[in-house]
Amino acid sequence: MSYLEGLATKVPFRKALKVNEYMYEALVYPCTKLPKYVMLMIPGNPGAISFYREFLNDLHRKNKDQLEIIGGKRYLYLLVLKEY
Repeated sequence: MSYLEGLATKVPFRKALKVNEYMYEALVYPCTKLPKYVMLMIPGNPGAISFYREFLNDLHRKNKDQLEIIGGKRYLYLLVLKEY
């Protein structure tokens, strides 16, 4: 089962993801087609993904047919590696 299955269509949306035994929140900008690229946005300082929302909104708007963006804590890369 994909981590995107059954999610709302409002972009971006927040999704709680389980990595190992811990829950993390991710901000997801799904691709409108099969993604050619997947970008994992791991925020630095400040570590809040919402700080980068305007940048991610613009990036997704310009590339939504080929780019999927997943933003969140650094541990999310473990989940992304399993999905892709």
